[in-house]
Amino acid sequence: MSAIILASVIALPVMLPAPADILETSSIYSWTCSELLGWHSRLMRDGTPLLIFGHEPFPGWGSFESVTIRSPLEAGLWGNGGWEIDFESSEVPDSSYASGIGLLENTSYQNRYTAYLRRPLPADLFVDISLSREDTLKNQRFVLGRDNFVLGGRGWQTTEDGYTLWSSWNPANFMTRLSFVHLHAGGRQWELLGSYSTQFGEVQFQAGAAGSLSDNEMQMVEGHMRLEFPLRGMTTVLRTDISDSQDDFSLGTTAGLIARYGFLDIQAGVVLPPGSDISFIGIAGAGPAELNLRIDSDGIAGCLQTIITKEFGYLHSGVSLKEDTLQFAGTVMPSVKWGSSGRIHGGVTWDLLNTDDHTSGTMHLKSLFTLGRFAFIFAVEDILDDYRSYTFGITWIFNDRPPRRTEEEEDGT
Repeated sequence: MSAIILASVIALPVMLPAPADILETSSIYSWTCSELLGWHSRLMRDGTPLLIFGHEPFPGWGSFESVTIRSPLEAGLWGNGGWEIDFESSEVPDSSYASGIGLLENTSYQNRYTAYLRRPLPADLFVDISLSREDTLKNQRFVLGRDNFVLGGRGWQTTEDGYTLWSSWNPANFMTRLSFVHLHAGGRQWELLGSYSTQFGEVQFQAGAAGSLSDNEMQMVEGHMRLEFPLRGMTTVLRTDISDSQDDFSLGTTAGLIARYGFLDIQAGVVLPPGSDISFIGIAGAGPAELNLRIDSDGIAGCLQTIITKEFGYLHSGVSLKEDTLQFAGTVMPSVKWGSSGRIHGGVTWDLLNTDDHTSGTMHLKSLFTLGRFAFIFAVEDILDDYRSYTFGITWIFNDRPPRRTEEEEDGT
């Protein structure tokens, strides 16, 4: 993790966590348009929601490989007519193991830690274990699997504590999962989820349904269908979503077009999530920049976001405007090479909000010294406030995969 190398993605931001993101996992995605404007979003894990009914916090640093943000048109089967934040799991290595440890101390007792271990086991089994603490948020995750069958569990301790245990089976085009959920603020529930996907020529078809049962009463039932097919050089997306939450039935639909011409990306469609108002969305992307617009009963909301990630550093930022509210958030972290394998990073993360009534914001200074598998971190947090604090620590990432020549070495640079 001495350098983060990810080509700029048009209209489909994909973020890899950097060592400094252990300070605040949300800095990976909080600058994106869907988050800045509070648009209806659904949290996913590998394309599937972990909970059907109830609150689930974001996973901890070290428990996922990357984060992908998808628009309502790009969202998968379970997107439910909204934006999709998909935390993608790491692959368990074929070699012995991959592991990581992070320990950070903070002068205001907002300490962070993380640890994970992924490794293959005898009998073609594999295990993925992770735990983390970010300020007062604690996360634990355990997965044991073999081929297409997985047993897993996740726990979290926040103001809304809970845990879930599940088993899933994913053969070919089918997927099914049975879960037991204990939400300390909302009781116990059983959840069942299933989906099917296939392709007819150039037409992709997906369908799925899920339900949540608590105390012999249905808390939530939902169904989804999604079609995607080419049309005159573009991609057409049609979807239908239904939900029934405690006898409150809602129907939603999404329809739109996605067109890609070289470095240009254009999306336009109409979105009606179940239980929400209809809205019209438009997205235009060029290179690392993307403009998002939405028109609904509240007026016009717009946002410009940029994702640039290169070896010399990265800039992830977004600026949004809705009614009288202007918000600007992001992270900039340039870096320079030090020695044969080291790199020095320094930058700032910010979140600034301006309305007719007031201006507020937060800002953190971050610095990194990476050397091989190690990253030494020093940060000054909340520098705009009188109660600023200082954080320092280390992350250590290791796997026993055989060394490979980098692209730079192969190019002779």
